[in-house]
Amino acid sequence: MRTFSLLVLAILGFAFVACDDDDHLGDWEKAPEFSGRLRNQAVSFVIGDYAYVGTGFGVDLAEYTDFKKYNLKEGTWTDVPDNFPGKGRHGAVAFVAEKEGKTYAYVGLGYISANQIQGSDGTDVIRAKEYLKDFYRFDPTDNSWTRIEDFPGEARRDAVAFTLDNYGYVGTGRADKALLFKDFYCFDPKTETWNTNELGFKGDQRYGASAFVVGGAAYVCLGAKGSGYAQDVIKCTPLGEGKVSWDNMQALTDKPGVKQDKDYDRIPRAFAVSFVSNKGKDGENYAYIATGTGNSSSTVWKYNHKKDQWHQMEDLAPSAGNVVGAVSFVADGYGYYTTGGTSIDPIDAVSSSSTRYFTNSTWKFIPDIKETRRNDY
Repeated sequence: MRTFSLLVLAILGFAFVACDDDDHLGDWEKAPEFSGRLRNQAVSFVIGDYAYVGTGFGVDLAEYTDFKKYNLKEGTWTDVPDNFPGKGRHGAVAFVAEKEGKTYAYVGLGYISANQIQGSDGTDVIRAKEYLKDFYRFDPTDNSWTRIEDFPGEARRDAVAFTLDNYGYVGTGRADKALLFKDFYCFDPKTETWNTNELGFKGDQRYGASAFVVGGAAYVCLGAKGSGYAQDVIKCTPLGEGKVSWDNMQALTDKPGVKQDKDYDRIPRAFAVSFVSNKGKDGENYAYIATGTGNSSSTVWKYNHKKDQWHQMEDLAPSAGNVVGAVSFVADGYGYYTTGGTSIDPIDAVSSSSTRYFTNSTWKFIPDIKETRRNDY
């Protein structure tokens, strides 16, 4: 009888262990750490063999103008010699486009928080908050910056940007907690001018949203709405000459009677990263979102644009923690994210950074493999 009891307990124990082990695919591994000062809400972009990361809000409660670049082949970080020429900022946007056969990055918008700084006479003063709308072009051949035409909409932070058919698109964001935007504008790199006609975005107003381009279309999703998180997913299809159409995809909510979306309520969040990877088993391009604010921000999701379906992947590495305001890029088909912190910034308040966690860790995501404990770090 005793032997039987022990056998039953052993079987039950094995069953509990097996049930505790999830079947989500994907694994995270550490990549070379970002070599600059700790920061969150920076911007990132990729040109050629380099990913660039710069601007942002730092552990010293300052906004930065410096950039670092990551060699996608060698896995090393180095300085970009010339700093961003505008004011230091965070919550800015960046996109990449070609002009006359050359590839440039465009960086603009953003925010300067209200903080205590030292005045010219040596006394402490309160710096007023400022929302920005200026834009600059970056030339990687000589690391030079050139100011271009300002963004045509209102100054803002926490917007999104993407490139479709070599046109840049920028929209959403906020000017304060009560003033949120849902407008979008198109930038033509050939003339380096903005189309002042608003593009009629169909989604909700939001800030801290995510955008990715896959299958020849862009998708705008996630973000905060002032009260809760956005659940809509909006597809942007190019129609030529900077014109687009907007379509609603399946919302990120659990609909009664639909099995596929039973966990979709765990997806909405703000200030997440997104990237597109083709390193899955079938070699297809899929979008992934990770990090950010929200009740389930440690979860990672894959989006199949052909089926309009989301699938949960392996969670963030346990040692990575919950990161807000990180940036992402793609190298050799793999998605990476780096920098970020535990919160966005001390908005409109003088605040000590002693309780704020910032990170320079960089993590690489490998799709469609089983997670191994050796990468938990």
